[in-house]
Amino acid sequence: MAGQGFDFVVLDVENGIFDLATLERHIPLLKGLGLEVFAKVLGPAQESSNRNSISELTA
Repeated sequence: MAGQGFDFVVLDVENGIFDLATLERHIPLLKGLGLEVFAKVLGPAQESSNRNSISELTA
């Protein structure tokens, strides 16, 4: 694919059909084809409430 003009691929876990198990299988394949891989993954859930909990524990 890299020889056909493609330089990179974006895998979207947050809004797409990929999960982490799929990424583990596809990333080595895509890199083997000479592509740079970018993966958009899910962020931590309820980040603000986690910060509050950590702040309370360290206070």
